[in-house]
Amino acid sequence: MNIELGQTSLRLNEGILILDEKEKVAYINSTMARMLGSDRKVVGKPLAEVDRQPWGAGLLATLSAQALASGAEATREVAWSVGGASRHARLRAFINAGRAHIVAEDVTQSRELEKGLSRFVGPSLVDQLKNSGLAAWKADRTAMTLLAATPANFASHAERLEPHVIRDFLSDFVRRAVEVARATDASVLKLAVPTVLFGFAGEGHSRRAVEAGRKLAAAWKELERLAALAGMGGLKLKMALDAGAVVVGPVGSPERMEYTVLGSHVDIVMCLLQGAMAGTTMLTKAVVDGLKEWKPEKCRLLDHGPQRIWGIDHPVGVVMMVEDQGTPSP
Repeated sequence: MNIELGQTSLRLNEGILILDEKEKVAYINSTMARMLGSDRKVVGKPLAEVDRQPWGAGLLATLSAQALASGAEATREVAWSVGGASRHARLRAFINAGRAHIVAEDVTQSRELEKGLSRFVGPSLVDQLKNSGLAAWKADRTAMTLLAATPANFASHAERLEPHVIRDFLSDFVRRAVEVARATDASVLKLAVPTVLFGFAGEGHSRRAVEAGRKLAAAWKELERLAALAGMGGLKLKMALDAGAVVVGPVGSPERMEYTVLGSHVDIVMCLLQGAMAGTTMLTKAVVDGLKEWKPEKCRLLDHGPQRIWGIDHPVGVVMMVEDQGTPSP
């Protein structure tokens, strides 16, 4: 719901402060007064008396000056802490009828929702949810490239090492995987530790999946060194990629919901991963076809011929990606 204040359209959850020609407070609503830790009795006082909290001194004056100098709206998003909890606000300043108007919108809930969603889905889907609301949060069939990765023979190490050693190493691995997922805009990141499954959708999804695999392989070089120090010498990463139409969306019960991918291509990529040798990356021909004219640098694609995969009624063409040099391109 919006209200009109002069020529300014204002939502009910927004605070507004209007300055006069002497940069004194001409008007302030109760929402803005609460944000500033003040009250509406500041009308008639210099802006400097309220331009202190909660986001730091002088910010409102700075935005007002920017809007006045440019003739355009000046914006800033700010964050601060209240009792150990983060708060977020979007500030905008503009000139209306010769007066500076400063509007503050509390966007804490939106930022917390985005933060929570980003643990399960990629930034592209988060943006869709911001722009389209729950219409984007639905089951759909879409073309994706899937990338699955896991440390080969990890279970044998997990059985003999101290639990905290295993936990710390896997936490490092998952952290690197999350960093790669964000850097390559993975739509989905599923964790079945020690296995991670990325889902890439949209334009160039096969290329981004291959790039993600190479970034993860580069990150693994450091993890491999840490693994050796922890008593897991020779631990190698193996990966598999497949592309095709999958069902993607929220699945679960009212008590527990996950955003996931389903379909035969999930079965294919997981079977390829299970059968892959330590230190190898296996791709289906569907992924190679999706790369079109683009070819990954400093590596070769070696044909492994068609393979039979349990539950799939047709042979699947497979190639192995081999690095030409010792260090994968990040």
